[in-house]
Amino acid sequence: MSLSFPKLAFTLSLTCLLGTAALQGEEERYLLRGHPTAEPGVLVKYEGVSKMRDGKVYSDTGEDLGFAYMSNILNLQWESISPTKVRILLSKGFLSLSSQLQPEPIVVENTLVDHVVEGNLVGDLWKFTLAEGEPTEEQRDRLLDIERAAYSDFLMYPTKPMAIGETYEIPADVISIGLEPEAVLLDEPTGTLTLVDVVDYEGHRCAKIQLDTTLHMQYLDEGGSRIFKIKDSTLIYRTLDTFIELYEEESSEMEIRFQYDWGFIRQVGTMKGDSTSVFIEAA
Repeated sequence: MSLSFPKLAFTLSLTCLLGTAALQGEEERYLLRGHPTAEPGVLVKYEGVSKMRDGKVYSDTGEDLGFAYMSNILNLQWESISPTKVRILLSKGFLSLSSQLQPEPIVVENTLVDHVVEGNLVGDLWKFTLAEGEPTEEQRDRLLDIERAAYSDFLMYPTKPMAIGETYEIPADVISIGLEPEAVLLDEPTGTLTLVDVVDYEGHRCAKIQLDTTLHMQYLDEGGSRIFKIKDSTLIYRTLDTFIELYEEESSEMEIRFQYDWGFIRQVGTMKGDSTSVFIEAA
């Protein structure tokens, strides 16, 4: 599930190291829950982008008010210092919004860009902080976003190994853990995770996973609110030995209702994007 908008976002996917495969009778089963880890001296380079190119805006009477465009980009690299400690450097991260009503893009920069972030695993929870200096209030919020996303992603996978073709129902409270505290759920979130196959991908033994989630939530602002309906479908290739998502392809059908003192508008469209993780030798 993604990450900013829930899992739209390319927040860090940091989920927990336990094992690879288990045999139960004649059926081979695979453990998918685990914290990602990389070999010492190996950097993991992550690049993710998601865009809404087909967005449309409508008035409260249904009048077509033109296009809406959204873009979400996150580039970073990380390394495992130990099984319970990671170091992360964000090189690019922003959300860009524009429409026919607002042609000049509104760009929201990620305040953690160009700052080294350290993560420490405490039990099943990652705690993140800046490697140097005290974070600003906004940076602290972004660090908490990463922590919530990491914990939700970890819990998303079942504790028991899965067989190929098996589908796991993700508990609603697990999906909601990754959301911002300001989000008000209007319906219970739903989610399923299916182990489609086990394949070789980019030279690594990977679980091919289909993840589907739905969200209906509201954010209350001064003078109004935003209501989101999101139907998300993600294809994931996740290494079985290190629990790293080498590739994700995501499609999120979205409807956003803006209800404010000045009126009502509705935006619809599909966010489509992908992300990749590759291993590079540290300098």
